[in-house]
Amino acid sequence: MLEADAQLLLCERVLAEFERIARTKLAVPPDLLARAVWFFQQYAEVLPQAKEPVPSVPDPDAWIVAAALAARADWFVTGDKLLLEWLPPVELSMLSPRSAFDRLRSTA
Repeated sequence: MLEADAQLLLCERVLAEFERIARTKLAVPPDLLARAVWFFQQYAEVLPQAKEPVPSVPDPDAWIVAAALAARADWFVTGDKLLLEWLPPVELSMLSPRSAFDRLRSTA
């Protein structure tokens, strides 16, 4: 579980993409998918869509990064190689899932 000083942020686009991929590509059973969505809604802050995308980020990721920047997130966790190489305009660390896990584990 997450430490008390860590907060999971998801934008509406990420949650919708998670649901779509879990249902269509991974064939997650509907009851299990509903429980996973419930978990995110209960334990993550679901952010509204950003007002505008980040121009220097490829679409559709530009909207997701914009939501993270608007929420003043410290980390942006992604497996997208282009995003991992992108240099954000403010203090936002672009981390792979493994790097984020390692950082969380080292603070526990």
